Amino acid sequence: MRSPWPRPQSHHVPYYAAVRGLRRVVHSSQQLAFSMATAPMKILVTGGTDGIGRETAIQLVDLGHNVTIAGRSQEKADALIDLCIDKYQRKVKFIKVDLSVMEQVKSFANRVADECYDIYIMNAGLMNPEKTATVDGLEMTIMTNLISTYIVVNTVLKNRPDEKKMHFVFMTSILIKFYSAIPIGKKLFDPTVVEQWEKAVIPSDKSGPGMYTISKIGTAMLAEWINSKSIPDVTATAIHPGCVHTNMLKTLPARQQFYLKMCSPFTTKLGQAGNNVVHAALHPLPLNEYYVTSRVEKLPSFMQDPSTMAAFSTFLEKYL
Repeated sequence: MRSPWPRPQSHHVPYYAAVRGLRRVVHSSQQLAFSMATAPMKILVTGGTDGIGRETAIQLVDLGHNVTIAGRSQEKADALIDLCIDKYQRKVKFIKVDLSVMEQVKSFANRVADECYDIYIMNAGLMNPEKTATVDGLEMTIMTNLISTYIVVNTVLKNRPDEKKMHFVFMTSILIKFYSAIPIGKKLFDPTVVEQWEKAVIPSDKSGPGMYTISKIGTAMLAEWINSKSIPDVTATAIHPGCVHTNMLKTLPARQQFYLKMCSPFTTKLGQAGNNVVHAALHPLPLNEYYVTSRVEKLPSFMQDPSTMAAFSTFLEKYL
């Protein structure tokens, strides 16, 4: 699939880690530096007040784009807005929303559909939340990470003006590769069965890595869902930006926190993770492909199975 975005100029450079300013976005696997040659774009970053979303927003502002962030914390948003004004002389807009609350999600979806952004970076997500059920009685992780994202994207596409170029970026996880590689994975959750998706929405005593993995299978499937429609000038890309020790991971149990610290030399720095997301935002991929940090890989075969897409679509349609 050809990207609807003008391709920026490039030249060969050595690979650098993310550096202060990041006026060039480095794609490590190809050792290319991209200088933005396009006009400023309107870009939405959900979960943009913290972690990878915040870093992504900062890098996009630095590249000259008009960025809107969405999140729950007014205080964190104000801090980011002040930083971008002081450092880049650019104003970031903020939309306050709790994506675990259905009423707020639907209102937010209509608002961002009306804004008609060029790029929608659906970064918001959580893992291992203290509350396992939403106020609407749904499983917290599945609602926040997946169902809310689907509602927003579907609303945007329904209201999209003809010939409007749009690109969607979805955060997935390396866990989808582990799921497909472990035989017990499909026994615990079979994505080809509608009832398995429906079961995942029922709250339980714990909303841990298992629910997070299911939600990230779903977000990668959303990119497949859009690309399979072959809508002119509309593209979607899923990305695992890297394993980063953000505030989201700090909700994990102490033992898992210990293992993460032991693996810290092999994790991705926050700046590079944001860098990876920016690259995915500016360089869409075709059907059946996604980014694993800066590398292009094929999605696991179970996600390319038509029966998986059929069950996934049937499940989500109930929330419109």
